[in-house]
Amino acid sequence: MSKTSQRAPGCKTVSLESYRQQGTHPVNLNTCDWLDPIPIGAIKNELPPVEVLPAHLIAKPYQEWLVDVAERMQCPLDYVAVGSLITTASIIGSGCGIRPKRQDSWTVIPNLWGCIVGPPSSLKSPALKEVMRPLEQLEGKAYEVYKKEQQAYVVELEAYKATREIFKKKMIKAASSFDMPAMDHLKKELLATAEPEAPVCKRYYTNDATVEKLQELLSQNERGLLVLRDELMGLLASWEKAGREEDRNFYLEGWNGYGSKTTDRIGRGTIRTKNLCISLLGSTQPSKLLSYFQRTLGGLENDGLLQRFQLLVYPDEVKEWKLVDHRPNAQAQERAFAIINKLASMNFCDHGAILDENSGIPYFQFDEPAQQVFYE
Repeated sequence: MSKTSQRAPGCKTVSLESYRQQGTHPVNLNTCDWLDPIPIGAIKNELPPVEVLPAHLIAKPYQEWLVDVAERMQCPLDYVAVGSLITTASIIGSGCGIRPKRQDSWTVIPNLWGCIVGPPSSLKSPALKEVMRPLEQLEGKAYEVYKKEQQAYVVELEAYKATREIFKKKMIKAASSFDMPAMDHLKKELLATAEPEAPVCKRYYTNDATVEKLQELLSQNERGLLVLRDELMGLLASWEKAGREEDRNFYLEGWNGYGSKTTDRIGRGTIRTKNLCISLLGSTQPSKLLSYFQRTLGGLENDGLLQRFQLLVYPDEVKEWKLVDHRPNAQAQERAFAIINKLASMNFCDHGAILDENSGIPYFQFDEPAQQVFYE
C-alpha cells in the first residue's frame, strides 16, 4: 500500500520512525492508526533471534554435566538439556505419577515427548548420543544379567522336562495297573512341579521397532520405554502411509503413559500391556518440520499429535565457534548418571508416594502452597 492509498475515515498514518519510538505496540486499534508502509525491498523473511538458554534453569545436579557437554561439542545447550530431561522422564515413566488436584483421581505420568531442531551438521545426533549414554549403560548391565538368567533358565528347563518324563512313565505304569490312588498322587505332584519362567531382558529404549514389537516390549517393561529416532520426521511420515493408520493411534495412546491394551492376533497370540507408556525423542531439520507442520496443523489431520511434543526447541546456532579440547567433567557426569541409575530401580512408595490400588501406579500430590499455585 502506498502513502496515497485510500484509508478509512478518521484513520491516520504513522511514520516508521514513530513506530520505532513507540516500541512493539504502536498501533491503537481503537483510533485505527496505520503505520507508514515499509518499502518492499526492506521487508526480510527472517526469524527473530532465540534467547540463549540460561544454565541456571537446568536442575542443579545436571548443570555442570550438560554445560560441559555443550561446551566441548560447541552445540546449543538446549540440545542436551532437552535430551536429558526426556531420558530421565522415560526412566521414571509410569513408575509414579502426580495428581494435580487435591481430591480428583486425575493422574499425570511424567513421560515426555521432545525434538531438537537444527540445520544439517549442527551436532544434533552427537548431542543426543551423549545424553543417551546413561541409558546405554543401563541396557548393557541389564543384558549381562539377562544372559546369566538365560543360562540358568536353560538348565532349569531341562530339569523340568526330565522330571515330566519321569512322572509320565510312572503315570503310564499306574494306569496300566489301574492303581487310581497312585495316579491321583502323581497328578498332584505334577501340578505342583511348576515350569520355570523364561527370563525377560529389561529394556529402557529402542531405536526402530514396529508397533507390534513395541507393544510386546511394553508388556515386559511396565514403566514404559523411550523411542529414540535420529530423524523424527521419518517416523511421523511413516504413520501417513496406507495400512499404518493404527500406528499413529498407538503412539497417541502411549503419550498418556497409562491405560492397558490387549491385542489378539493369529500367530502372535494375545499380548496384554498393563501400562502403555511411551517417551519419544528425536531430531529433525527446520525444512522437514515446516513441511510437516503445513500438512498436519489444519483441518481433519490436526489430531493433536504435534501439540504433544512438550519439549520442541529450535535454538540459534552457536555464534562464536571455538576449538575446545579438554577432558570431560567426570565428577559431574558421575553425579548425573548416579541419579538416573537410582531412579531406574526406585520404589517411589519408599519416598512418600501413595499407591493406587486399582492402577498400581504410585502418585505424589502437591503440598498446600504448591496446590494453591496450581489452582491459580
